[in-house]
Amino acid sequence: MPEPYSSDLRERVLHALEKSPLKREEIAQQFEISPATLYNWQKQWKEEQRSCAKPHGGGVAAHFDATVLQRVYEEQTDRTIAELQVRYQEETDESISYSSVRRLLAQLGLTRKKKDAPGERAEPSRRGRGACLLPG
Repeated sequence: MPEPYSSDLRERVLHALEKSPLKREEIAQQFEISPATLYNWQKQWKEEQRSCAKPHGGGVAAHFDATVLQRVYEEQTDRTIAELQVRYQEETDESISYSSVRRLLAQLGLTRKKKDAPGERAEPSRRGRGACLLPG
């Protein structure tokens, strides 16, 4: 998610809106923000006397146990993420999404690397450098 605009910018825009004879759209263009953003800032100032962004809401904290995932990972380090997901669910009786496993692995500093089967190599691409497809 993008960062909110700085409170300094908000204050400068609101000051310009108050002091300048320019229209709202012209001020928005001058500060390179959308007219809707300027309108929202003006409304927040009138209703709440607030010229800064609200703090982040936070969301729900993750409740997964990283130590369980680390133990499951260290039992067999070449497991796929899907296998780690299943093993975590078996250990904790708690479902965990694929993306949550990836996020926990990243937080633990553990990496996943695909492992080829013994004696198996990927075929080289036929569409390498200099190759082109011709119609017909």
